[in-house]
Amino acid sequence: MPSNGVYIYVTDLSKDLDDVCVDEDGKPTMEGKTSKESIRSWINSILARVSTKTDLQHKFKPSIVIAGTKIDKITKDRAKVIEERKKAIYHLLTKETEGAAKYLLTEDTKVYAISNKPVEEVKGINEIEELKEMLLKLAQNKTYKVPDKWVTLELTIKRDTLKKDQLKMNLNEVYRVGKDIGLSEKDVDEALAFFHRT
Repeated sequence: MPSNGVYIYVTDLSKDLDDVCVDEDGKPTMEGKTSKESIRSWINSILARVSTKTDLQHKFKPSIVIAGTKIDKITKDRAKVIEERKKAIYHLLTKETEGAAKYLLTEDTKVYAISNKPVEEVKGINEIEELKEMLLKLAQNKTYKVPDKWVTLELTIKRDTLKKDQLKMNLNEVYRVGKDIGLSEKDVDEALAFFHRT
């Protein structure tokens, strides 16, 4: 899980947060968790990964996106129900999930109500195009600069492991590769930690 990643949680907006997560056949999924429990678990796994001292040092900040699907299945008071469920999810993220508001949420964090069905009555509510634009914007902003030697180190490790038909390289070999391109062991450790996070 990269610390600077875009994390997208997809949930069924036609269901309440206290409903058990189910698959297309109506069978319980997520070990019988409710949507609320599932979102909390997801947020906590992101928090566990990105709230380290090193991540804060590099100012990495993940982006959280919630895509609420199946809005076309809501037939009664659709706009009102969607708005209530979006507010409930946002409340869960900002008030009920410890650490999420402090470390993960930004002014861009939003719950998007989407449908893949071309149903006329959801046209004014469907936020699929807005979601696409936001994801494109986030992807464009998630760039970072790394020293050229770090990139050379990464590519050399990949090349050398492929030549040997291996999936890994021991640390002493990595240090040797680093030394060959002018990196100290400390520089190599920093590069490896960075690439592991991203």
